[in-house]
Amino acid sequence: MSVYDWSQFYEKHETYQFMGVLINSKYYDENGEETDVRKDIVERASKAKIIADKEKEARKKARLEKRKADREKNMKK
Repeated sequence: MSVYDWSQFYEKHETYQFMGVLINSKYYDENGEETDVRKDIVERASKAKIIADKEKEARKKARLEKRKADREKNMKK
C-alpha cells in the first residue's frame, strides 16, 4: 500500500475518526496549518500516484495485447 493509499484509507475509514493535527510539528505549524514539508510530501505522493497508475495501466494494456497476439498466433496453427 502506498503512502497515498494509506492516507486515503484513514481519511475515509468509518472506524478511524479525525481527531486533529499535532501542531508545532514537522507537518503542521502552531496554527494547525500544513507546513511546506507536508505540502511537499503530499504533492510528491500525488504525483507518484499518478505515475504509478499510468504504469499499471500500461502493464495491463501490454498484457492484453500479448494475450491477443498469442490467441491470433494459436488460431493460425
